[in-house]
Amino acid sequence: MANPTLIAFAPVNVAIGLIAGFLALRGWFRTYPKIVASGLIIMLTGVIMSSPILILAFGGVSSSPGRSALTAFFLATGGNIWQSVFTTGVIVEIIDKLISVFVAVFVARAIPERYRPRTARQTL
Repeated sequence: MANPTLIAFAPVNVAIGLIAGFLALRGWFRTYPKIVASGLIIMLTGVIMSSPILILAFGGVSSSPGRSALTAFFLATGGNIWQSVFTTGVIVEIIDKLISVFVAVFVARAIPERYRPRTARQTL
């Protein structure tokens, strides 16, 4: 079942898709250091765009209990809501986005050359 609150984050997904496409066209998914850098750029895009949505629309509380608990921890240690949500976003998203980028690259590379679009030669 889908969470209806996720619609608020649709612009974040659009931005991540555009950034990933831009990076792919520039060859940022060819080498491992560039793949890591791409994951970090995508992570920062997501965190910078999703933090204000999470704070302004949902008071900093996410649908993930672990993420909300980590935000509460940072609030309890003296951080303000903006710092707490942003720091939590970086910690959670860095792992998520690096894994996602590597999995996407490995899956795309596993597709036989004859089934790939012509543009894949310049991106992978």
